[in-house]
Amino acid sequence: MLESDTEGPFQLLSVSPAAPLSDIDTAAGLFEGLASRSADLGLMPVMERIYADQGALPGLRAARDQAYDRHNLRRSGEPTWVCNPLTGGGILDSIQVLGVSLEADWTWQDLDIDGNCSGTMVCSPQFRLMGVSDLCGGVGQTAHRAIESMLEAGVAALAHYDFQVQDVSRTWLYVADLLDWYPDLNRVRNSLFERHGIGDKADGVAPPASTGIQGFHPAGAPCFMELLAVEGKNGERPFRALRPKRQCEAWKYGTAVSRGMSIDLGNQHLVTVSGTASIDKQGNSIHKDDAEKQILTTVENVEDLLSHEQLSLDSTVWQTLYFKDHETWQCWCDLERRGKVPELHGPRVVADLFRDELLFEMEATVLY
Repeated sequence: MLESDTEGPFQLLSVSPAAPLSDIDTAAGLFEGLASRSADLGLMPVMERIYADQGALPGLRAARDQAYDRHNLRRSGEPTWVCNPLTGGGILDSIQVLGVSLEADWTWQDLDIDGNCSGTMVCSPQFRLMGVSDLCGGVGQTAHRAIESMLEAGVAALAHYDFQVQDVSRTWLYVADLLDWYPDLNRVRNSLFERHGIGDKADGVAPPASTGIQGFHPAGAPCFMELLAVEGKNGERPFRALRPKRQCEAWKYGTAVSRGMSIDLGNQHLVTVSGTASIDKQGNSIHKDDAEKQILTTVENVEDLLSHEQLSLDSTVWQTLYFKDHETWQCWCDLERRGKVPELHGPRVVADLFRDELLFEMEATVLY
């Protein structure tokens, strides 16, 4: 198990099997270990994400519920289930949790958002933090309308608890038909952000850090989303964008995303790097058809962003690796054996990326 192991109320946890899991009983041991550790730390959930095989979800849900019940853990609705193919096979790759141990004058709330999604809110004297998951587009809708309804559900959830769209610091967007739908995703998202004063204009708020990736929802939704929003005292926004040195800003090529974000949580900081690929300073994909060079360039781009906060991939607890195909995953494994890339323990899944020529993408999050 990886954990942030930092002084302060927030903790990041990540649990991954040492080898592919093929049975529910073994997977239940991961949930038991996570639940036990969460109980030891006194954590209330803010976000939870599980990478798993869709066919195993009934057994995994039951194993999770039993482990959490044994340790009297609170939970908010369903976690985010990401049901992409797992590179190593098996039924469960990783469980990621952001949790909080409440201080004396803090509160935690399980949000009631019309039963359409799951959410929590943590309130301290310095800030409010809201985590929302399972915001979905409708089955059978056009790309434009499904993405619009997903984002509108997020706006409604924010407004219900007096948050603004400008308070969103991080999003994760999963689209089953990503390559065909990505232009619509950009158009709808860019339009929404422009209406809310978010963008690259001098007086605009920087867009949130984000990952936009192919992802499969357990109930068949064509797209779904998670978000983190934070509001400081007097309505201030206690987060700032990480500015890239090795790449251009994503909005330069029409994608309203910051490369990363540093979020101030009192005496702690959550630093999250957006989904990052082999993109140069002009916004071009580089090293076409060369998986090794794309992987190495991507890792360097992520390390550059983390270095702004004097951090590195060695500090991260959440790292998710997205591979276009199994051949690219095998290339990563070879680089790992040769010591050319860090040994990471986050989920490794197969997914289309936002450009067809891209073979590898990764994201990383650290709490310090």
